[in-house]
Amino acid sequence: MKFFKLVLILILAAQVGKSQTLSCRIKGILLHDNQYKYAYLQASKKAAPLMTTIANNAFEFTTQKNGDFDLRTLYLAIDSIDRKEFVAEQKTFRVRSSRLIAMENLTIEIDNDLPHAVVIGGADNIEVDEMAQVLVSKEYLTFFKKHSNSRISLLLLQSLITYNKIVSNSDNECLQYYGLLTERLKNTPEAQKIHLELSN
Repeated sequence: MKFFKLVLILILAAQVGKSQTLSCRIKGILLHDNQYKYAYLQASKKAAPLMTTIANNAFEFTTQKNGDFDLRTLYLAIDSIDRKEFVAEQKTFRVRSSRLIAMENLTIEIDNDLPHAVVIGGADNIEVDEMAQVLVSKEYLTFFKKHSNSRISLLLLQSLITYNKIVSNSDNECLQYYGLLTERLKNTPEAQKIHLELSN
């Protein structure tokens, strides 16, 4: 579980900001009565979270999507949290669970907890769900073969490289994953940066 949480943090940190911004709407539906009063969208550990109230078992965010692929963490909480220290204080404010979502027009249906919620949206969130599954199964080769032309592969690869440095693992497998990427993806600035890092 520690590996899973650490890599998710690294994935959020690995995102490269772009100037393009698009508006998107995130709608949440809680399928049962519950104690949660607030929903939060967290872009990164350093950024203040967006907050909205939960009323009639529903909530909604309208926000700007940064770049063509923007990942954020969605939280539900009992108490109001309006500080940059939000991530570090999650347990203090009784946050039950969290879920990584891609910013696009979507509806998320929450039954018992966020990790098992159903996201009704575009292709980006299908890829996010598959990435979350592979962080548990660790079948990275299959993932990179399937998503060889997707930006989410760059985020995951950069995060795995950073993780390997933290725990002093070899980057041999990451070199193999990089080799599976399409030429279009390899020609992006993010991929070129990864290639340089793997070459050193």
